Amino acid sequence: MSEKYILIVDGNRKSAQGTAALLESRDYKVDLAHSGSDALQKVTQYPDLILLERNLPDISGLEVCQAIRNNRRLQHISIIVVTIENVSAEKAEGLRLGADDYIVRPVDDEELIARIEAVLRRNQAFRQSQDKKSALVTELKEILSEELITPYFQPIYSMHSLVPMGLEALSRPPSGGLIDNAEFLFKTALILDMYSEVEMLCWRVAVSQWKKMVNHGKLFLNCTPYFIESGRLSEKFLTDLKVDLHCLVLEITERTAIQNQEMFVQELNDLRKLGVHIAVDDVGSGFASLDTVVEIRPDIVKIDRHLVRNLYNDELRYNIMQAVISFCKKSKMMTVAEGIEEERELEVVGELGIDAVQGYFLAKPTADISPEIFSKKFGA
Repeated sequence: MSEKYILIVDGNRKSAQGTAALLESRDYKVDLAHSGSDALQKVTQYPDLILLERNLPDISGLEVCQAIRNNRRLQHISIIVVTIENVSAEKAEGLRLGADDYIVRPVDDEELIARIEAVLRRNQAFRQSQDKKSALVTELKEILSEELITPYFQPIYSMHSLVPMGLEALSRPPSGGLIDNAEFLFKTALILDMYSEVEMLCWRVAVSQWKKMVNHGKLFLNCTPYFIESGRLSEKFLTDLKVDLHCLVLEITERTAIQNQEMFVQELNDLRKLGVHIAVDDVGSGFASLDTVVEIRPDIVKIDRHLVRNLYNDELRYNIMQAVISFCKKSKMMTVAEGIEEERELEVVGELGIDAVQGYFLAKPTADISPEIFSKKFGA
């Protein structure tokens, strides 16, 4: 394979030089740019990939990304946006503007290399195709027509009883193709204007499998503002699922931004009247999620795993978690702590009064689930 050329765009010279040394040690050709304007000049040398910091001294990295994607001669260049801020809305915006991946620092050296290699492999496959868009359209249409989505289910445990009270459905595309992970599936569907069709398929397959395998407790289904505002999440669509709507929890993610707040809230209220419960995902990951809670008044608040992580050793995280749980209790909203990965985290969120918990420490997502799980206490 020929030597790959990577342009590192980072206003922090020390950080840029450290990244350059790492990449050069892996036989990449590297060039540096320390501002957005510098990057837009050097990009005309056609790097294979740009490692682009979100925050630059002159213009935003996202503005650089957008400028490159708007230039027909440069559109083929791979872009990975790097940031220190784990904000779902910003990540969604970066992907919408054309970033191939979005990395949150700090990141392990091996993970950084792996992410770069994955993006380069994917885009090399695109370039080998005479028509990149045509190849993706063909694969996405096949996924839709053949219903090649596999739902995985992760239990959500009641903190009081440590018995599952529901399952979150997570959609997975088939492996081995261009569209080989959930994030890329939804990004591709959004770009190709097939987003609602993909979300509808994910819902249908998840509900069908849930009814066959368990048909018990609550079923949490991820849903974007885009899907809700599209009008495709209609009463007819829900009726055709042939499921008790009181069992469904619509879990709003920030993969796409809300376009019309008033219309969005009205759509949610209409869904509530049908019996559907509303949850907001990733609360605590940024101001946008907190604003969403205030605007839509959800039944359930899912607290982001980054707030849960190591909160027993971090006074600020602990205090924020305590405040969020207290606010939700006063507002009669159920709370779920996501991303529980160790026993101490489970103990501390329990002491703070969390209502429910979810994470790998309790149970990993699985495609094979049985009704017996609802009678099994965690740890018993």
